[in-house]
Amino acid sequence: MNIITSTSVFCRYLTFSILLFSLLGLSACDWESDGLEILKNRYLEDGDEEAEEEIEAIEMEVSGDTTSGVWLMKEELVGNATFLIDEIVLVQTLYYLVTISEDGSTMQADFCHYKGVPYKDESRTEEDTTGKNHTPADTEGKIPGWEAELDGSETSLEPGEIVWLWGVKESAGDPKTMTLPTENDLANADDQDEDGNPGVSLEVDGMGVRYMARRQITTYAKADLSDDGQWLTGSLEFTSEDSPLGAAISTVNRTAEVFPIDGASRYWLRRIGALDDDETYTCENQMAQADGLFVEAPQE
Repeated sequence: MNIITSTSVFCRYLTFSILLFSLLGLSACDWESDGLEILKNRYLEDGDEEAEEEIEAIEMEVSGDTTSGVWLMKEELVGNATFLIDEIVLVQTLYYLVTISEDGSTMQADFCHYKGVPYKDESRTEEDTTGKNHTPADTEGKIPGWEAELDGSETSLEPGEIVWLWGVKESAGDPKTMTLPTENDLANADDQDEDGNPGVSLEVDGMGVRYMARRQITTYAKADLSDDGQWLTGSLEFTSEDSPLGAAISTVNRTAEVFPIDGASRYWLRRIGALDDDETYTCENQMAQADGLFVEAPQE
C-alpha cells in the first residue's frame, strides 16, 4: 500500500479533490479534459508517494498430492473501463477462502476481499489517479461466496460457470437473468455487509463510499495441480454488471462498465492447509498474509 507521509502532500490531494469535483460540474465546457489533466499534473506530482516496499514471499510447509484441502484463491479480472472521464485498464482482484472436499467433488469459495486498481494501459506499470476502490475491511467474511460441483479429479479442478450476486436477496429470482435492484427500486437489495446501507459498500479512494449490487459471471478453465502440490492455476473469462444504489457523494454513484480483455484474466489457488488439521482458517488471518502468499504465483 502506498502511504502519503507529508502534510504538504495531503494538502495537495485535498485541494485536488475539491477542484476535481468543481470541474466535474462543468461537464458542458470544452476545456474539461484539458483542465483535468492540468490539475493532475499540478497536484499529483511525481515523487509525492513513497515507493512500495518489496513484498517477501511466504513459504508454506503444507503440501499434498490431491486437490483436497484448504486454499486461498486469488483471481484477477482485467478489462477496459471508463471512470469519470478517464479511459483506464481496470484490474479487479478478488480473494476467497476455499475448501475442496476429500473426494474432490465440491468446492466452497467464501468471499474475503475485493480491490479494483486502475492503470493507464495494459502494461500495468503506472496506476491511474482515479477510481481505486475496495471492500472495507469489516466486510470480510460477510458477503456470501459461491459453491461449485467438481468432477472428482484428484489432480485438477474446473469450476465451470459461476453466477455470483452481490447485494441481492437470494429470493430475487434466477441469478443469471433477474433485474438487479436500483436506487429507485430497492425491494430486492440486501445489506449483505450489514453497514446499514443498501447492497454492498465499496470505498473509492479519496471520493467516499458507494453502494451497489453486482452480477458477476465467471467461467473458470481447468486448473492442474502443480508438481509440488502447492498451486492450482488457470485462465478465466468474465462479465460483470453493476447497479449503483447510492453513494456518500453523487460523483461516484454511477456505473463503470468493464469490457474484458481477451486472455488477460487468471486465477490461482495457493494451498494453505489440510481438511483435518487443527488450524483455524479465516478471511481475516489469511488476508493478513495474502500478498506474500502470491508473490511467486505461477504465471503460465
